[in-house]
Amino acid sequence: MNKEEKQKNSYLNQLKAEFPEFDTEDKKIFELTETDFPFSWKDPLKAADNVLKMLARHMSLNHKRIELMFYEQYPEDDVENPSSIFLRFKNEKKSTLTDYQSPVKRYSLNFNASVFEYADWVIAAIAHELCYLKLLENGNFDLTDEKLIEVATIYFGFGKIQLVSYENYKKK
Repeated sequence: MNKEEKQKNSYLNQLKAEFPEFDTEDKKIFELTETDFPFSWKDPLKAADNVLKMLARHMSLNHKRIELMFYEQYPEDDVENPSSIFLRFKNEKKSTLTDYQSPVKRYSLNFNASVFEYADWVIAAIAHELCYLKLLENGNFDLTDEKLIEVATIYFGFGKIQLVSYENYKKK
């Protein structure tokens, strides 16, 4: 086993220890099908919100504390990178993760609106960011390694979504 495989195994073991409820034979594995995502995409904002609610419920996250924010152009003054999570307080002041202990917390998931062209990208992006948020709320993970988030998406049942979305992306 090489170093990268050992690291991924280590992440998987951490996830199993922290979230044993997802380490079951009958856990839900999401696929990009109408059965798993029975939403009309005629109104992509509403569809994205439905995806957020469903996936947040699956992960035991309170969807009412999470808002989706889509922008047409990169808002230099608001986000550090095009797809990111921010902790926000009720007064809409952007905070840092050091403010995380506040009892009044909301999260904003920020996405470029161009992803609406492809429903699979929207679903994959929301799943990915919710995995990050789940680990953030847990507080026991070093979130600086993107490989941890990749392993988490598989562990929480979103691996097929990520794979299909990535394969579709490569075709475009």
